[in-house]
Amino acid sequence: MDTKRDFWLSTCFSLGILVMIGLIGLVTSLMGRLMGDVGSWVEPAIGVIFILAAFFITDILKTPNLLGNVSAKGRGAWAALSLGFLMGIALGPCSFAFIALILGIVFSSVGLRFIYALGLLLAYIIGHSLVIILGGTFAGRVQRYLNWINKSKGTKILRYVCALLCCWLDFI
Repeated sequence: MDTKRDFWLSTCFSLGILVMIGLIGLVTSLMGRLMGDVGSWVEPAIGVIFILAAFFITDILKTPNLLGNVSAKGRGAWAALSLGFLMGIALGPCSFAFIALILGIVFSSVGLRFIYALGLLLAYIIGHSLVIILGGTFAGRVQRYLNWINKSKGTKILRYVCALLCCWLDFI
C-alpha cells in the first residue's frame, strides 16, 4: 500500500470511531444516563482483558488466526469505517471521561461564544484522531522497524515489563 491509501484508510477508521462515540453519547444522554455509565460488570471485564493482554504481550498466549488467509478484497474504506465503528463501541466509555468536560464547556458557551465552542470541539476531534491517522499512515514503516527491533533482548524485557504493568493495573 502507498502512503496516500494508508492515510485515507486511517482517516476512515478514525471517522468511524468518532461517529460511534457520538452515537453512543447521543443515545445514552437521550436515555437520561450519564455518558459512559455502563454498569458494574465493566471493571471485572476490563481486568480480565488486562490479564489476557499481559499473556499476549509476553507470548505466553499466541494470537489466533481466526480469519485464515484473507484476500485483499473488502479491505477498503468501508472495512476501515466498519472497524472504526467497532472500535468506537469499545472506546466510547473511556472517551466520555475526557469529552464530558469539554462538552460541559461547549454547551455552556455555545450561545455566547459559538466560534470558541466549535473550536474547542474541533480541537478535541483533531487531537483524538491525529494519532490514529499518523499511526495508520506510517504503519508500514513502523512495522519494518518493529520487525528489526523485535529480535533484540531489550525489546523482550520491555514486553515483560509492559505485561507486569497490565497485571498491576488490574489490581489497583
